[in-house]
Order: sequence, then structure tokens, then C-alpha cells
Amino acid sequence: MDIKVYVPCQDCNALGVTETRVSVDRYIENDCPYCDDGLVGYDEQYDSIEDAVADYPHAIRFTYTDGAAK
Repeated sequence: MDIKVYVPCQDCNALGVTETRVSVDRYIENDCPYCDDGLVGYDEQYDSIEDAVADYPHAIRFTYTDGAAK
């Protein structure tokens, strides 16, 4: 079964933006280059969702296709 696993982005603390300091009291925000709205997605192959949950205990969301709709 193809499973897409979504975990919180560690680079932006799942906020989707990063801050860059440009002076002593000024920061600019940029979209995080490593995630999509705070989540990082991984495409994986598992026999069951329980196996995916065991490998990714901090995952926020799982989506899957079982291949039967071909």
C-alpha cells in the first residue's frame, strides 16, 4: 500500500515560515523552503497503516491508496 506520511517540519517548527535577522531589531519572514505549510511529506510503502504509525509516531496525517482502484 502506498502511504504518504506528513510530519511537522523541524526547520520552521511547523509554522511554514522562517525568520531571518536583518538588523539588531528587524526580522523578515520567508516561506520555509523545506516544507509545505509546516508539514513535510514522505511517500512510503507499507503493508498496513499500523506499520507506518510505528515508524512515524509523530506524524500528523497519513493518506494512502491500496492500489485496488486501477
